[in-house]
Amino acid sequence: MFKSVQFLSESNRFVKSMSKNALAFFMILSVLLMTYVSTTPVATSAASPSNPSSTATWDFRSVDTDGSGFYEDGTWSWINATRTLILTNFSFTTSAATALWLPYDSTIVLNGSNNIKSIYEGTGFTYGIYYGASDAFLRITGSGSLNVTGGNSTGASSFGISVNILLINDSVSVMGYGGLGLNSVGIMARYFAINDNASVMVYGGNNATDVSAGVIVGTLNINNNASLSAAGQTAPASYGIYRGSYVNPSISVYGGSFAALGQTRAIDFNYIIPSGCEYWVNTTTTNPEGAGNIGISDFVVNSTYKYVRVGASFPVTILSAGTNYYGSGTYAHGTSVFVSAGTAPSGMQFKEWTSPTEITFTNKNSANTTFTMPSNDVVLTAVFEVSTQPNTYTITYNLNGGTGTAPTETPKIAGAAFTVASASGLIAPTGQRFKEWNTAANGNGTSYNAGTTVTMPANNLTFYAMWENITHGSYTITNDANQTWKKGSTTGVTIICDGDLFKFSSVKVDDILIAASNYDKVEGSTIITLKTAYLETLSIEVHIVKLAYDDGSAQMNLTVLSADKTSSNSARIWIIAAILVCVMSVSLIWFFMAHKKR
Repeated sequence: MFKSVQFLSESNRFVKSMSKNALAFFMILSVLLMTYVSTTPVATSAASPSNPSSTATWDFRSVDTDGSGFYEDGTWSWINATRTLILTNFSFTTSAATALWLPYDSTIVLNGSNNIKSIYEGTGFTYGIYYGASDAFLRITGSGSLNVTGGNSTGASSFGISVNILLINDSVSVMGYGGLGLNSVGIMARYFAINDNASVMVYGGNNATDVSAGVIVGTLNINNNASLSAAGQTAPASYGIYRGSYVNPSISVYGGSFAALGQTRAIDFNYIIPSGCEYWVNTTTTNPEGAGNIGISDFVVNSTYKYVRVGASFPVTILSAGTNYYGSGTYAHGTSVFVSAGTAPSGMQFKEWTSPTEITFTNKNSANTTFTMPSNDVVLTAVFEVSTQPNTYTITYNLNGGTGTAPTETPKIAGAAFTVASASGLIAPTGQRFKEWNTAANGNGTSYNAGTTVTMPANNLTFYAMWENITHGSYTITNDANQTWKKGSTTGVTIICDGDLFKFSSVKVDDILIAASNYDKVEGSTIITLKTAYLETLSIEVHIVKLAYDDGSAQMNLTVLSADKTSSNSARIWIIAAILVCVMSVSLIWFFMAHKKR
């Protein structure tokens, strides 16, 4: 289009400048047309491979050299500014040797299912996707899938994808196939990284002349739940992952997994596989032949296929007649798996774990144990047997609307005796107080007072706290509501009240709460005895003694007397008499001395 517009502009200028000379105009016009035709590029499988640095729009083109034709369908778009090719359910087949030639630093965004295929038949190199500059790299991202296939060559190699640096990211699925060739390779890259849930499957072609390889790579990184499956097929040299001419190749796996399959070797690296890998001598053998630090390049077995799997996860299934058993799930090989047989059925006890495959348990005879996850599916059966121990039953205390700390009790065998817990530590609901325990939450079961001895039945027991409303009233002092106590007495003051002792709370004297250490209390209904040591501290007068209960109170008068009122008065009389005698004696002496002077 650009050259067509350019051509029209030039023609208009020539028409204006040379309108006086028609012959000259037509001659120049003929020259321009010939020049335009000779400079128009011949259609190829993409913009000219001989000019990879071109800034022209890179699109899909093909050349039909053998008359077999080509077709394309679906949708695609190219964003030249960012070198981004967007494919949406796109299918493209061409007889060109290279189906898609991309420029430096390109990105393919996948949507839906996409296919790019060369059906080339010739003697040259053939590629599904290609860019061979030493510093070029290709990103494949998005959310769809892409199948890429190289053509067939009788004189050179066939590649599904060949690029120096290849990054495959996000939840895409990419499959690469090499066609027939001297060497047939699914993907070849100096640096190849698969990240973030991406899935890649690559295959070398069948019946290659020299080498069939899933991937030829120098550095391979697999990260964040990404996976790679690489397989070489029938060929004199067959590898899942092949180093080719790359020096010091390496593989790093961080949270991903890969599987490699080859007739010659699964992996052909001078490289040490880390511990935790498995090696199978063929595709049907499930038991690993070896593990640990083994050089794969030295691992040669006379068998059809060599297979390596790293980082794979396998399911664990727990079969148990117990309740609340644990452990079923999917686990990566090499991890420690905790399993529990759960609570044994009634009358049974755990015996052991069994499995149709060989499992190494920490303790196979323990209901709760661990094992190291192998590289295969695991089914574990918890085996129970008739219990040789008598059954025990639980005892539970339910606060039933109250708060505080519920009592606890160890399980008991049937026939064992135990004491029903007290209400200590329980806080009653507002306006209520503890009454008793009952085996039913509504109180319609069997009632038990705190401290009662119970024989354990052959079933679990739950005691529910029973609460009753507090009703306030007055109680009566039944022995003597007006008592006298004389200081110096050796006996205290006994007060008997008709209130229940379990409802009794305190004693007040003249509305002052006294310490419980100042009195004794016994049941019947309530018998309080004030101690003499406390009574000696009271003044000589009438005091009001009040007994307080949860739902009422009672009071009495207590008169405290001096030690002995009579002896005290006599002493005062003798003192007065002595004083009078002294006064009279002094008066008589003064009288006689006065008369003697006269």
